[in-house]
Amino acid sequence: MTNACLKEYETGKFALPTYQTSILLSVITTLLGMGALIFARHPALRSVASISIIGVLLAMLISFVLQRFIFRKLLLNASEKGKPAFAFLRFYQTDSKAEKLYRKNAVLNNYRYKTVYSEAKKEYRNDREKYLRISQNLEGERSLAIINAGIGVLALFLKMKQADREITALEQDTGKLQVCRELPAKGTIQFTSDLEELSGKQAYILQGDFEPEESLKLLLRKNASKVIFLDSEFPIRWLLDLNFEISYRQNGILIFRKTS
Repeated sequence: MTNACLKEYETGKFALPTYQTSILLSVITTLLGMGALIFARHPALRSVASISIIGVLLAMLISFVLQRFIFRKLLLNASEKGKPAFAFLRFYQTDSKAEKLYRKNAVLNNYRYKTVYSEAKKEYRNDREKYLRISQNLEGERSLAIINAGIGVLALFLKMKQADREITALEQDTGKLQVCRELPAKGTIQFTSDLEELSGKQAYILQGDFEPEESLKLLLRKNASKVIFLDSEFPIRWLLDLNFEISYRQNGILIFRKTS
């Protein structure tokens, strides 16, 4: 039941009936086995059978009703309202200067109880300084596109640093895209797999590389006023021919700004 609820929380897919059927079949086979002892003549055997039957039925009732109720109350309802799931650690999380600067808890709480939590935590730990530097170079930019969004850590971080920012994030991996779309606090961030939906933005961030190159070059040529490459080997010389200049280059970050 826990796996069914977690799957619904992570993917949005209602998988409860499948798990309930499996549990019900297990209960039936257990009752048939232990229940046969209730016809025994020995009082001790009948007592064991009675207690077993009551225990199995109560366990099934709790898993079908109470566990589902608690899970919905603490996790699913919060997710539907665009809030991170309940966690006892949040009682100890304070709005410190570090939290206001890095938004660590605000970002990672969106991945808690999900299979990608460790991946999100590792990405944040390794790249948070880069993300902060990018955020500082995007102050005032209200229209932003992210290419190769991964599981959405950078998109969430930039949204939380500037709430009125319009972000469209591209991810071609269907599994990662599904994770992004189920993030509780994604708000108005639009996650897509279609490159055409990134048109009309002012600033573009490319994480890693992208294929086909020509399609991306055409998109940037038509729309971009600022292009940020993060840990990318994507060709850049052509941007210099389009009146772009390098405004920042350090620690795997390369920022181009279009000159007048």
